[in-house]
Amino acid sequence: MVETDAGKFIVKLHGAGQGYGALIAEVVTAELAEKIGLPVPGRALVTISESLLDPREDPELLQLLRASLGYNLGFEYIAGAVTLNMENRVRIGDEAAAKVLWLDWLTENPDRTWRNPNILIRDQKFWLIDHGATLGFQYSLEHLTEDSPARRWAAAPDHVFYKARHLLPKIHAEFGPFCSYEEFLTLSWDIPREFIRPETAPRDYDLATRRRELFAAWLWKRFKSFKPDGI
Repeated sequence: MVETDAGKFIVKLHGAGQGYGALIAEVVTAELAEKIGLPVPGRALVTISESLLDPREDPELLQLLRASLGYNLGFEYIAGAVTLNMENRVRIGDEAAAKVLWLDWLTENPDRTWRNPNILIRDQKFWLIDHGATLGFQYSLEHLTEDSPARRWAAAPDHVFYKARHLLPKIHAEFGPFCSYEEFLTLSWDIPREFIRPETAPRDYDLATRRRELFAAWLWKRFKSFKPDGI
């Protein structure tokens, strides 16, 4: 957690885990969630500079911060929120649950199980969090085929809202007008260029554009692969 002039933020660092790929997944999935009316914490770019490194810090933390110099992704801190559990799940209605299930199917989210629901609740409101593991296709581009976006979502049976799957055809039809290639491409332009290829010069427009087009194409093809009987 960091404190800024804009308030407290939980910061995901590009020096950890899957690097910038996880931050890209966070941005794209959060933007998709907001497009279909699902709440996610507010986001902001957070810069880690050398001046913030304190040699008195824990060595492992210092190493992580040093590996994360530059742009990182911050999420608004929601004070007083608690994690969704078996007792408070009734606060989320069936239609909202089906929207969450649909979003996680579209982005191939391996999380959102009762072991790791990644949903915060406070005052009868909820927020979806931790989407860094979505859109895993980006880590094995050499193995992508035309059929890859249509692959089975293996995590479906373990999803916290799997029982809402009977509503998926209705939800899918409802989002049809939004889910065109052009709409997905517009959404992909919310990915900061620094996350796509931070080590290149700002003039490297074509590379960033091609990567954005890749995300848009994959999402559109996955959307088109939806089966009438759901997942």
